[in-house]
Amino acid sequence: MALGALNARSTALQSRSAGGRRPQTLVAAAAGPHIAVVGAGVAGLTSALQVLEQIPGSCVSVIAEQFHSDLVSAGAAGYWEPYKLSGTPQDKIFKWGKATFDHLTDLVHSSDAAAAGVSTCYATSLFRERTPDPFWAPIVPGFCRARQEQLRRYGQSVDWGGPFAAEASGAEGAGKAEAWVDGYCFNSLLCEGRLYMRWLTDRIVAAGGQLEQRGLAGVEELGEEGYDGVVVACGLGAVGLLRDEECYPIRGQIARVRAPWVRECVFGHFGDEVTYIIPNREWVVVGGTGQVGDWRTSINVGDADAIMGRARQLLPSLEDAELLSHWVGLRPGRTQLRLELEMRRLSPGATSSTDGDDGGGGGGAGATPVVYNYGHGGAGLTLAWGTAGDAVELLRGALGV
Repeated sequence: MALGALNARSTALQSRSAGGRRPQTLVAAAAGPHIAVVGAGVAGLTSALQVLEQIPGSCVSVIAEQFHSDLVSAGAAGYWEPYKLSGTPQDKIFKWGKATFDHLTDLVHSSDAAAAGVSTCYATSLFRERTPDPFWAPIVPGFCRARQEQLRRYGQSVDWGGPFAAEASGAEGAGKAEAWVDGYCFNSLLCEGRLYMRWLTDRIVAAGGQLEQRGLAGVEELGEEGYDGVVVACGLGAVGLLRDEECYPIRGQIARVRAPWVRECVFGHFGDEVTYIIPNREWVVVGGTGQVGDWRTSINVGDADAIMGRARQLLPSLEDAELLSHWVGLRPGRTQLRLELEMRRLSPGATSSTDGDDGGGGGGAGATPVVYNYGHGGAGLTLAWGTAGDAVELLRGALGV
């Protein structure tokens, strides 16, 4: 990274207390609307960048307690595929997923590919029962069913009765064949979170956006700071910020290993757990867990042993891989991804709403447009650009710009 870009990002990141006020020089500096984006994960940063790109003259402040490597988005392997999205309608997932896939594909073919951490990859998904084509299959190029010889090769080293495979199969795998009986392959994309987040941040700063490191007790605190609109993209932060009881963590634990000979993404659907092997630029990500409602952020030794045990059976060459690190992140689960507009009065004592009523929360004269964009589950990097585009459209409509 260029030293100038690093210095610019450091300069833009301001640390202020929760009661701090937005510098008045910012209000005078921009001719367009002043927008606060709450949250600095991939949903927040894509929202901020698209506000700057789509609303001319806008002044954007990204407000978050944590930035960069402290966020779950930065630790993600960045493989494109809709995952852990609960009750979110498939037509919306398809729309947002395709918009993001197209955006990432454009990046792959641009001079920004290296900096943004994007690349193409070939993926194979394996199942223990007949499985229909996924609804998102038309988005990806080269989709096809796995051949029998592929299924046989990936299954020949799996000890189906052993502790690692049997435990992962759980109740969902009971009675299923002790072999991979179906699967599909396709060309997907990788968007490494740590690199893509850095690229987004640099783009935001270059476009005049501000980064403000501070916490908020509630969105209402922004009412005294003169913002014309707010985008709330705070992931699991919605539990505290909005008192949203429909949000929950999905604990993901992974290992990172050095295995430069691994060039293909492989997913083994044992049953209750999915074992995945995803090559990144500096390591290979091996996972994982999807433990709903689990707030633990510490490394679990049992999970670590099971993850590597299943992965080595799926791809035996990982026996020779050097273990670099373990990592845990909490995916922002929700009963359904929330993407909607609410007109509300942002004033001390007002209460946040999670019912999606555009007239709720004290709407009417003097109300501020608040767009909610969170609950991406395990598909933040898969859907973020698409949901950010819709969030900005809602904001533009409310502001009349």
